[in-house]
Amino acid sequence: MTENKDKVIALLTDGFMEKHGVREKLAAEGFKVESYSALSGETVEKLAAARPDIIIGDDDPANAADSFHFFKRLKEDPRFKETELFFYTGAIDVKTEISIRRLKITSYFIKSENVGHLVDGVLQHYIQKDLDKDDSRWKKEINDLEIQEAEEARADEASSSYTGDEYTSGQSLENTAEFSDMVDTFHKGIEAKLGTDESSFEAYYNLGISYLEMGLFPQALAEFEKVKSSPAWKLKAVNMIGQTQRKMGEPDKAVETFKAGFKETADTFTKMGFLYEIADTMESQGKNQEAYKAFATIYQQNKEFKDVRSRLITLKNLIESKGKA
Repeated sequence: MTENKDKVIALLTDGFMEKHGVREKLAAEGFKVESYSALSGETVEKLAAARPDIIIGDDDPANAADSFHFFKRLKEDPRFKETELFFYTGAIDVKTEISIRRLKITSYFIKSENVGHLVDGVLQHYIQKDLDKDDSRWKKEINDLEIQEAEEARADEASSSYTGDEYTSGQSLENTAEFSDMVDTFHKGIEAKLGTDESSFEAYYNLGISYLEMGLFPQALAEFEKVKSSPAWKLKAVNMIGQTQRKMGEPDKAVETFKAGFKETADTFTKMGFLYEIADTMESQGKNQEAYKAFATIYQQNKEFKDVRSRLITLKNLIESKGKA
């Protein structure tokens, strides 16, 4: 891969990256790879001298706070203004995602036994530059979702008539009368203790999540429908209704639900969340062109939103490969 020979990747190494040969795999792709083990001022100076295109760090549980502090230091240093920061994390949770977003880290990846996705992310990053240069094409391809919605006006409200026989669970639950009786008894006991005041909606929401995790989709939908009557919880409920419909194998209904949530809110970040779910669902249906446009709309608003960059690149490659077939 001689085309990568002038591109420098810096690894803030930990045991995981060393064990799985991240350095060797990147070197095999033609990159010049430098490794650093200490998160110190001396390392900052060495990185500045090496002038890497990408710096990859991690959240080793032993020094997770130090990792974010070190990345913050790099972001504030003008010498790294053109350097892309990648983050390699053991797991993604709300706290970690907020930290990544605040630091405006370019991309993050989940650690697994197969580190190929990290290497692919580095390779795809350079493809991304083609997307950034081609704004004119994007403007022609991207349709405004709100205009589409005004034209379509097809909000499907058929999410309230579900029966258990219509769906199968992804969980290993026993389909027995005894189990059903236990669930009904539990449900009635909870319902008797909950009212309809604002403080009860969180309990209904959490109950819906529990049903969803158990694969009891009709029961989950019933709880989320109750939560929709609360202005404070409505959008969360709409999102979970869409998630449930998708798990039930009804992607078209899920898309319509997510679209309804998109139209319901004026908050840009919340809109992008619903649009992300729409794009994700469309991609799962093989609707690559539609998914690409939706992800591209998010990208125009916020290039760091979740994994939208890599999703765009993957879809772009799929669309182009089919066009050549």
